[in-house]
Amino acid sequence: MKFVMRTILVFVLFIVFHVLSTILNFTPILSIATLLVAALVPFVFARWFKATYFYWGMTAMFLIMAAVVGAPFACTPAMLPGFRRFLVSNEHYPGVIADDDGTVPGIVYHAITPEGWSRLDAFEGEFYDRSLVTVRYAHNTESQVYCY
Repeated sequence: MKFVMRTILVFVLFIVFHVLSTILNFTPILSIATLLVAALVPFVFARWFKATYFYWGMTAMFLIMAAVVGAPFACTPAMLPGFRRFLVSNEHYPGVIADDDGTVPGIVYHAITPEGWSRLDAFEGEFYDRSLVTVRYAHNTESQVYCY
């Protein structure tokens, strides 16, 4: 139960900062919210982290991710160094490819359940492979997570 309450608290704080930054058109508030979430989530939820998932596309939006996997999960902003985004030829969706000079911004979702992974696999489809990558958080720590 504490896990659920902590998750809700972190997301409420993030949403409050995001709404304030939108209303006031003040991007430093959004930056503060991002840093707050990035700094707190890995420490607050560390013992519950199981399989983590880095995403850089549509499911990087919290509500879309919750709809895809069937529940909200704790998340942390992160960067994927050594890759870049590109638009897949003749398609309307992006991909990422290795590029030593590239960095892809995204979000790491924590403690994805087996059912959540099944739903993500179905959502991503056969054109994306799930593999381990190393991401970097705002406080300059790294971890290995799954990415499509």
